[in-house]
Amino acid sequence: MNRVVNTSRRSYRSDLRDRQASDTRERILEAVVRVMARGVADLSIPAVAREAGVSVRTVYRHFANKRELLAELQQYFARRTGMEAIPPPRSTGELHYAVRTLFTGIHQMGPVGYAALASPVGSSARHAQMAGRLQVTRETIDAIGPDLTEEWRDRLARLLVILMSSTSLRMWTEHLGLTPDDASDDVTAVIRAVVAGAS
Repeated sequence: MNRVVNTSRRSYRSDLRDRQASDTRERILEAVVRVMARGVADLSIPAVAREAGVSVRTVYRHFANKRELLAELQQYFARRTGMEAIPPPRSTGELHYAVRTLFTGIHQMGPVGYAALASPVGSSARHAQMAGRLQVTRETIDAIGPDLTEEWRDRLARLLVILMSSTSLRMWTEHLGLTPDDASDDVTAVIRAVVAGAS
């Protein structure tokens, strides 16, 4: 008797499995932040796996290598701070909202978030992302101060990157006793004043 064997496979999709995979990825990223907060100079996948309570193989199942893991960390911080849903600001009002969202999100991450961002690994990640961050900030400055010279737009973009950093926020909140809202008011006021003065 001749049997016909069906070699086509139906793809199996499970919402539960997708949710579990997403939860595991998030747990791994949270573990990266905690490992970074310890001030390590180099991130180790085994250390991340231990911190997340998963196997090294599980980490590699979700992230092909350390570079991919660190690249995903930027998206993780964008989600945690609420910046993922905010388009690049095109006015000082939108800038104020973006700065307030960022500062509130970083502040809510607490000491572990601050320590992770200040760690050597955090510094390396920021350095790797700086060109893109400057580009987005420059586009914001171009929209806010279209009458500024190129030189002033570049200066203002660099200033805004510094003012919007977690280090600046830490100065405002820990050393000056201000809230994230106060700090976002200050950043927006400084940018408005510089744009007005340089126009």
